[in-house]
Amino acid sequence: MSKKYTAFYEYGDDGWWTVRIKEVAGVHSQGRSIKQARTRVFEALSLFVEDVEKSDIEDDIHLGDALETVVRRASAARKKAEIYFAKADELNLKLAKTLTAKMSVRDAGEVLGLSYQRVHQIAKMAAAKSRPARKVVKLKGSSKSRRDGGRRGAVA
Repeated sequence: MSKKYTAFYEYGDDGWWTVRIKEVAGVHSQGRSIKQARTRVFEALSLFVEDVEKSDIEDDIHLGDALETVVRRASAARKKAEIYFAKADELNLKLAKTLTAKMSVRDAGEVLGLSYQRVHQIAKMAAAKSRPARKVVKLKGSSKSRRDGGRRGAVA
């Protein structure tokens, strides 16, 4: 069973990251980057603990209250944006399918404010979603499966 450790990182005014292992007193290091500090504290921990290669080290990065608040707000904004982009993609899918049935892909691109290539991609995705899935049938006495239900030349 692997031992778990927590690496506590703090960014200093001097531009260096200081890191310490909470569970082992005296294990600390620093680095210009998080990656460098992580490597160095891993080396320091190996002086105190055997089989450190089998250990799990969880990073606990602290930036200070002001910066952590901004990071949390930015993360929340990204999550909201992902939701809105997913809704926009869904609407573009429906629109592209409808518009390309009535007009050219280039005109649909003009209407949607997208390139005709993107409208073509979206319309292809919409068509693929509306097609029924092919049935996969396992043949008796064989580990092979066929999409045609065992009949050559037929599509299920």
